[in-house]
Amino acid sequence: MALAVVAGAGTRIALGSLLTPTVGAVGAMVATLVGEAISTVTAAAFLGRHTVRLQGPRLGLRPRDTWVAFVAQLGLWALAASAVLLGRRVLPSATAGDFAATATLASAAFFLPMAVAVAYFPRFATRPDQAVLRRALRLAALLGGGTAAVLAVAPATSVRALGGPSFRTDHLVAVLLASGAAALGCAGVATYFLLAARRLCALAVWGGIGLCLGGLLTSSPRALAGVVAAGTIGTATTVVGAALRVRRDTLSPRSLPLPAPVAVPSPVPVPVHLVPAPTCAVSVVVPSFNGGGALRPTVLGILRTLDGIPGGSEVIVVIDGSTDGSEQTLRDLDDRVVVERLPENRGKGAAVRHGAERARGTLVGFLDGDGDIEPEVLGRLVAVLGEPGTWAAIGSKRVEGADVRTSVGRRVLSAAYRLLVLTLFDFAVSDTQCGAKLFRREALLATLPWACEEGFALDVELLALGRRFDLGAIVEVPVRLARPEAAPSSVSARAVVRTLRDTFRIWSRLQDAPATVCDTGWGAEAALAAMAQRAPRRKELACAS
Repeated sequence: MALAVVAGAGTRIALGSLLTPTVGAVGAMVATLVGEAISTVTAAAFLGRHTVRLQGPRLGLRPRDTWVAFVAQLGLWALAASAVLLGRRVLPSATAGDFAATATLASAAFFLPMAVAVAYFPRFATRPDQAVLRRALRLAALLGGGTAAVLAVAPATSVRALGGPSFRTDHLVAVLLASGAAALGCAGVATYFLLAARRLCALAVWGGIGLCLGGLLTSSPRALAGVVAAGTIGTATTVVGAALRVRRDTLSPRSLPLPAPVAVPSPVPVPVHLVPAPTCAVSVVVPSFNGGGALRPTVLGILRTLDGIPGGSEVIVVIDGSTDGSEQTLRDLDDRVVVERLPENRGKGAAVRHGAERARGTLVGFLDGDGDIEPEVLGRLVAVLGEPGTWAAIGSKRVEGADVRTSVGRRVLSAAYRLLVLTLFDFAVSDTQCGAKLFRREALLATLPWACEEGFALDVELLALGRRFDLGAIVEVPVRLARPEAAPSSVSARAVVRTLRDTFRIWSRLQDAPATVCDTGWGAEAALAAMAQRAPRRKELACAS
């Protein structure tokens, strides 16, 4: 369905750009019709080939549900279109076109959050609790607010790119309309939640129509934009507040039919004796790709740190398809060091998983082999896991006591990514990507069979699965970088896009994971043993997402 929307929109924009300058309004209409036809054909072709039979209860559709949904959707549309309609009505023709172009562009801050509402609606219908609603609202606010911020930075350029060089815009008008559109997007998410919960207060969106009609008394673009923004923000406050006051225990089975439990797919069980038994206290996996001269000092530092830990330890170095011969530097180390080699470079996540499958420690973790993070942090991680209720101890460059010098660009990207992770997965971790982590063996065995990522996103996936399974607390420990990052950021645009793609892919797959480890019906040891047979399934899930 997403492909159908993108195909139609792309066709409409490309064809409109070609036809509108020569044919005018007729060309724009032709481009719209062709784009919608392509969307319809694409969606029909997909549904024809991939239609599945949905399992679950019959949700009884009551007449009241139908008209409430219709009226509420009509109210959202009226609020979204109010700026353009009122601008054409009250402003002089000389400025009405510019105002309409600005309002049309600002509506992007409304439609992106509405995509969140559509995506979350099935969850609202089956699980209308506040945790799901808050996650959806945070994601909608992030998308809508981010879009509004982008439009506020360069509104004139954006409007000219949209409508042509003849259009002009007022910066304040753009900021007001974009802010109101972002707020209305959050109201749309709350409205969908109220509709799923079958609440009449979903009709509260119509309260903003009366406020926006006050724009009929204005005569300037700024005054009209202010009235529309006040109306939409006031409506969003009311509707979101109403949704947040809905409690799960007030929803009866009669008013909200819930689906029957669905069996959760689990790994194919294999003999437990294939899993290495825990024979030492700590196992540290060191993923390395062309580690060069930094690999041996890193491993030696890990060995020195683990020397004082009772119960013994091991270091599993996974050479991830390196071509620099760095594994040769480890030949004369003691028997606590195990070197595994992958035939080709598959990514940090694949290397960590390969090493974890062979770990024999009661505590299992990993430390990057590039030498950036001082190995002494492992001792603090081990101490933290001695506290009851903690399942993961992770290094962090952002907590008090960390000694890190990084560029402004890296800090901005890190803050934005942290906000995205908090929005999608609802766990407050300041630094998910630090390459020093340690887990309790039983907790890691519960999460790894469900993990699919082979790149850097495995860090987020493991922590998100642990949050999903409610395994316990995640404690952050400050780290010190032995080799500070250079001032200019080395993060490429391609890496940023790939990380965002993987993060959203994790969020999508997480919806199919069980709510608790007990749902799977298999023990921790059998889970790790099953990972070898689940490899094709992991690849299938990754491709499907």
